[in-house]
Amino acid sequence: MLVAAKRSQVRRRVAYSETDLTAVVRRLFMAPNMMLRAPGQRDGLLAMVGPQAAEQVVLVLGTGSGKSLVFMVGASVADAQTTILILPMVTLRQEMLRRCLEVGMRPLIWSVDCRDTARLVIVSAEAACTPSFL
Repeated sequence: MLVAAKRSQVRRRVAYSETDLTAVVRRLFMAPNMMLRAPGQRDGLLAMVGPQAAEQVVLVLGTGSGKSLVFMVGASVADAQTTILILPMVTLRQEMLRRCLEVGMRPLIWSVDCRDTARLVIVSAEAACTPSFL
């Protein structure tokens, strides 16, 4: 998987400020006063699409602390291409799909015969390492 990732297309990306990202959060959740509430949530989002973006981001936050907001905003910024969400359990797929649909996102649930593209692709951990996914 790492070899395939290194062969992927490299493109210049827009760097988003915290103010820009807060505006995306407010638009996405239709909540004009919504703020990034947890330090880890803010730091993870800035690491992913902020001015000093990291090459790889691993975000560990507790239940209910805003992990989903991070990938949703990342997939919703103006220049987003594809965000891949790898879920550790197939059973989480329906919950994530429901949450995405609530904010108007239409993610693609990946399967072996799928050839479509989307801004957000949801795949199980078991499938993410298969040759057909790569």
